[in-house]
Amino acid sequence: MNVGFSFNPISLKTAPYSTLGAGFLFIPTEGVTTSFTVLDADGLVNQSGFDIIFNGNTTYALEAAVDSNFFEQSGRHTFGYSLSTKEYNSLEQDPRVLISPLEQGLNAENGSWALYYNFDQYLVSDPNDPAQGWGLFGRFGLSDGEANILHRFYSIGLGGTGLIPGRDRDRFGVGYYYLQLSDDRVGALTADSEQGVELFYNIAVTPSFEVSADVQVVDGAGRFSDTALVGGLRCRVAF
Repeated sequence: MNVGFSFNPISLKTAPYSTLGAGFLFIPTEGVTTSFTVLDADGLVNQSGFDIIFNGNTTYALEAAVDSNFFEQSGRHTFGYSLSTKEYNSLEQDPRVLISPLEQGLNAENGSWALYYNFDQYLVSDPNDPAQGWGLFGRFGLSDGEANILHRFYSIGLGGTGLIPGRDRDRFGVGYYYLQLSDDRVGALTADSEQGVELFYNIAVTPSFEVSADVQVVDGAGRFSDTALVGGLRCRVAF
């Protein structure tokens, strides 16, 4: 699955891949969950991190999730903000989201921030089983666009279960995403954006055996790269 439909990539710059941290969860009322997390921004995969934790570079993350009942159908809206005090190279790429080819920035940027909003909203659901149904999902993200090469991100899609009558355990999804790069990154080799569409259908052959077919069309950020058509097939066996 394309990373644009797995989670909101705008916050990857401020979220270390491997780190130590601490946080707390607060539920002020039913249907509302808030959290505050503090992370060591210098986390490394080859170190335990106890000797460098909170040694000057820190990421602060605040998030609130609110349940909704639009159209008498369940949904959830998540608002988040993260701030890192770490010094980065200008527009340095995160290894979890590589966009090539890119010209590497040389300026030092003091800190980075990201603001995001995610939602999912059922449009149709089974009254006897609210988890069965389909609806809309979407994500929006905005960053500083200086330390973070991803400046804006948008995605929207439709997905769920039970699209075909009698196939209640099958899952499906279709979505579109648009990723705008930082204005400072656009150059001779790099376009100003990337966009793509993905469609998948998961067939529940048995309760423990699934087959998924997937196709993506991606218009990449390279000025001289062709639009890519990517197909995939996956089998999953649960024991």
